[in-house]
Amino acid sequence: MNSLILNELVAIKWILCAILGCIIIIVLWFIMNMVYTFRNRKAELESAARNSFLAEAHQYEDAGQFDKLFELAWDRNNNYPHDPNAHWFMAISRYRRKEWGAALASFKELQRLDPAWQKYTVEEYIEEIKQNLTGPKG
Repeated sequence: MNSLILNELVAIKWILCAILGCIIIIVLWFIMNMVYTFRNRKAELESAARNSFLAEAHQYEDAGQFDKLFELAWDRNNNYPHDPNAHWFMAISRYRRKEWGAALASFKELQRLDPAWQKYTVEEYIEEIKQNLTGPKG
């Protein structure tokens, strides 16, 4: 009789271990799913923020509101220091306001951060700024 009870207790112990193992697996799956969802949602929010920034920046640029454009780009740069779009709009707003020295520094910083922007007419702006800084050649 004692051996029957002992065998049943051993069986119950293993059943409880299996149930506990299943619970642990479910909890781990739930935690991993939450982390995955959080990362995806964060990426979606950052993408939406970037698209919103670009839309608002283009709106200010098209309207010729370069002070507001600079403020927007400055704020974006404070939150995302390596965002080339923020540097582009800071540079272009300084250029349009004829702040030649600051515009030159902004364009060069943009080139340093992302050399691909050189192909996006950055070099043309830099050359024009240098001409404006040195004056007309005679």
